[in-house]
Amino acid sequence: MVNILELRQAYSSLMLKRLTDRANRIAEKARQNASWSKRIPNAISVSEARKTGSGFEITIEIDSRPDGPAPHAAAFEYGSGEHGDTGAPYIISPKEKAALAFEWPGHDPPWGSQKFIGLGEDGKFLFRFVEHPGVKARPYLRPAIESERDGLIRSIASTLRDAFLETEVKVEVIRAKK
Repeated sequence: MVNILELRQAYSSLMLKRLTDRANRIAEKARQNASWSKRIPNAISVSEARKTGSGFEITIEIDSRPDGPAPHAAAFEYGSGEHGDTGAPYIISPKEKAALAFEWPGHDPPWGSQKFIGLGEDGKFLFRFVEHPGVKARPYLRPAIESERDGLIRSIASTLRDAFLETEVKVEVIRAKK
């Protein structure tokens, strides 16, 4: 006879542990994949695994809020601008000043361009906005998930079996034939 309550507790405990273990492995691989960045690896975190009404869940999160540690994280995972879904450059405008100023050695002033204001007193080129081509994708999370997918599936599949093995099984002889 198997105690169902004990089996459920063993199953839940094992599932939470295994999800946490696999999510931490994925997060660590993502950090390694993004080791070229000073900010993205520190922005990757793993939530606590929890039981929900319909199963279990755990979250691997990259803090890419504008004021967070890696606001550019999604651009590198998926690509941006000409290298992203839109296929078009994106506009960068000044936030606190009237113009963007750049040193641009070896280039002639782009006279006549609607984005060009002129040359500043310090010789910098002044722009109302610039069109940034974006960045090419350098996925770090997707490859980490893919590398752990089979192990995660095997781990989840073996959890119920292992929960049975951890649960005390009692055998009662009700009646024996002679």
